[in-house]
Amino acid sequence: MSYLLRTLSSILILISCTCTHALDQNILNEIDLSWTMQSNDVSVASVSGNEKSNGMYIYRVRFPKGHKIMPHYHSDERVVTVISGSLYVGYGNVFDVSKMTKLVPGGLWTEPKETAHFVWAKDGEVELQVVGFGPSVRTSISEKK
Repeated sequence: MSYLLRTLSSILILISCTCTHALDQNILNEIDLSWTMQSNDVSVASVSGNEKSNGMYIYRVRFPKGHKIMPHYHSDERVVTVISGSLYVGYGNVFDVSKMTKLVPGGLWTEPKETAHFVWAKDGEVELQVVGFGPSVRTSISEKK
């Protein structure tokens, strides 16, 4: 019986290790990034990995002036860094300007798993770098009026 359990445990460990996506080997300058336009004039450039797959992912995102993302959370933990521009960030289930902090280039915030947050590119275009460990699922939070 213990041999069977050890064998099954070894197989499960092997399967879990092979499902994890390895980090891509990349050396990139800003000019090397390939930007894709999404909805609402938001552009995204993949640096490594994919947030929908297992493993680490890194991407850049640009928001136009005035772009808001209402309260939502992610199924994974993430760290977001402001590359250029400024961004207002807050935590909570309701978009509340009084709870927002202005971040400038080099500023960052953490997004713990399933922690609601919201952002606003109030002053102008902003570029961010997002690092997480997928798969990642975004869930919007409906605000009660």
